[in-house]
Amino acid sequence: MKKFYLFITVLIIAVGAVCAQSIPQIDNTVNALARDIHRKLTDERATNVAVSNQFTFRGNTSPFTAYWVNQLTGELANISNKPYVVIPDGTGVEIRISGEIVETTDVIRVYTRLIRQSNRAIVASFQSDFERNAAITAMLASGSGSAYIPLDEYEPDGWDNPVPFEIGSDAYIAPMSRTIHENDEDFFLLLPNRDGRLVMETIGDLDTYIEFHEAGNRRLLAEDDDSGQGNNARVVYNAESGKRYIVKVKGYSSENTGSYAFRAYFRAPREIDNSWENPIRYYRLDTNQQNALEIERVIRAQMYLEKRFFVVAEHFIVEFFVFFIRTFCR
Repeated sequence: MKKFYLFITVLIIAVGAVCAQSIPQIDNTVNALARDIHRKLTDERATNVAVSNQFTFRGNTSPFTAYWVNQLTGELANISNKPYVVIPDGTGVEIRISGEIVETTDVIRVYTRLIRQSNRAIVASFQSDFERNAAITAMLASGSGSAYIPLDEYEPDGWDNPVPFEIGSDAYIAPMSRTIHENDEDFFLLLPNRDGRLVMETIGDLDTYIEFHEAGNRRLLAEDDDSGQGNNARVVYNAESGKRYIVKVKGYSSENTGSYAFRAYFRAPREIDNSWENPIRYYRLDTNQQNALEIERVIRAQMYLEKRFFVVAEHFIVEFFVFFIRTFCR
């Protein structure tokens, strides 16, 4: 119970801090919206009106809601010579102002509706758009629960509009950062310019699942859960030059949302020569296991036979000297 009260206290402080600051992008929009609402209320000959706190985002209220309601109430109350009064939300309200907040790839959109309480009829509806930025996203996220994951810059994508990814020549290709939000799937388009062993994988702490398809008919070629580092998915496939492929990345389950990175590259066709004098360089060190680069190696049959040859030769030489000593040194 103490933790609950502490959470409420922190939330109130956060809302107060946000509301104490001026956000010009929102303030200018609310100012214009209030004047449009005022004209409609005047035409409807309204006598009293209340701004409701029910401007929800993903079913929850947030600091953005508190700021929006506070600014809209203030703007309406400060309009002079109005035929109506702005009263606290509750019983006896003639027209209640409420709405909802939604997000798209580029904008945050607020729908504002005037509802006549006697018959629940919508008197008017308005739409306000804001460019996505860190401040507004943070205001929405802090009231939407820990499961809220904002859309990344590549959304919306899908089967018909996958995000192109340039295949790297090795594992040091820069990965593309993405997010998996609720009911989300990410799509990547790969266009190999040569035949080769193609590696597709995710990086990060998110539990991912990869499906690898032909682009034209969407035929599933391969899929994987956690062959990569940790819970990351990884698919290796013999790709053909000139073909179009689509990689679909999703969370292993609907509860798996968060940030991750994707990369695709050609695996080296052969091992480079190495020895004591010419060791393989491993120059990516990282304290985070998820970010560490894995180098795959194989022991070739030739190396095995060479080792066995020297073991047998050594044994033969030892046996020969023992026989020589026993025979000629008596």
